[in-house]
Amino acid sequence: MLKIILTILLHLPVPAGVSPAAHAAWLERVTPVVVRASHGDPVTAAYLLSLGRYESDFAERIQAGRCNKKKRECDGGLAHTIWQMHREALPPGVAPADVVGTDAVHLQAAADAAARRVRQIRKMCGERPARVFGGYAMSCDYVPHKAAQRVQLYRLLLGQLEAHNK
Repeated sequence: MLKIILTILLHLPVPAGVSPAAHAAWLERVTPVVVRASHGDPVTAAYLLSLGRYESDFAERIQAGRCNKKKRECDGGLAHTIWQMHREALPPGVAPADVVGTDAVHLQAAADAAARRVRQIRKMCGERPARVFGGYAMSCDYVPHKAAQRVQLYRLLLGQLEAHNK
């Protein structure tokens, strides 16, 4: 699963102002944490990949906590990590300081928290991707920004991951 996830990540858009080489090096560090956090489950991995793409473009500076609040990035500073989790969405006992940072420990904690949230939302909202994305953002019936694109990317990624696991 490691190789296919890295291949998928390397085909996503590069954030503005970042060199493709630097972004590729960062994605090589993101890939194993996504694999570990998903526990080999292609559904969870596909959600993490789609969320990371549409929440932050997997921008390293976002994971480092360097959001542009004037541009309302990171919900004006309320959301943390490349998966854009608010404090109240973090697992009990986990603070933003535990998940913000680009080192392996913080990055894994961020991926684990996002994967846990995805699993919770799937139980709460059901398996329809639109409801999962809505629940991740706010509530099961909420329609997040670029909802159709999120669902489309999720389905494409899930198909690639499941085909690779056969």
